[in-house]
Amino acid sequence: MDLFGASRLCLQFGDPGQASGDAPAATSIYGIVFESYPLSEVTDEFQQRGADPSDPQDQMWDMNGQQVKVWTNVTLNGLCTDNYIVYLCEYTPEMQEALASRAQANTGPLGGIGLVGVKEIAITSTQPEQTQELWKTVFAPAPMSADGELSFDSGPAILISDGSMDIIEGLVLEVDSLQVAQDFLAQNGLLGEASEDQISIDSAKVQGLDIRLVEK
Repeated sequence: MDLFGASRLCLQFGDPGQASGDAPAATSIYGIVFESYPLSEVTDEFQQRGADPSDPQDQMWDMNGQQVKVWTNVTLNGLCTDNYIVYLCEYTPEMQEALASRAQANTGPLGGIGLVGVKEIAITSTQPEQTQELWKTVFAPAPMSADGELSFDSGPAILISDGSMDIIEGLVLEVDSLQVAQDFLAQNGLLGEASEDQISIDSAKVQGLDIRLVEK
């Protein structure tokens, strides 16, 4: 049973400890969101697969002095750690239309690096085999490679590998031209390591984040 339409990266630059109630930690990426089919149709299935979904939480915006629902979130507690969260999002029809219009207006490479998409989100786990198996079960039939990369029809893949912490370690961005991106980063003092098929943003310039760029 396919439970969702697309995976998305939820970027929030700040202290993940604020979300979990723990002491503040270093700046990190700590949210992954999946755009779900109607939550009422998939929540029970996610429960059976061990994702431990939370109760739906409506997100409201103030519009012309009135509180209007714009989307509903369900946190998949079974996939969360103290350092990152994973949740489902169901947009209202009005918000879906607004997002679609924004996407149409932002076609083509974006910014000085020529960004065209997010290719991969890298997660490290102190128990990689168990974590890989849980994610594989929760998101079946999405395929997982032998090295722990979970791929989706739309949105970035998620790579789960061995590490000393349960964190979102970094991400891989796709650019239209690696040379253009490298020139831009170098000119602005942001270039980290560079090879023939991959470059990185200097982590010291982005609060320690691991961000790598590849050509689409």
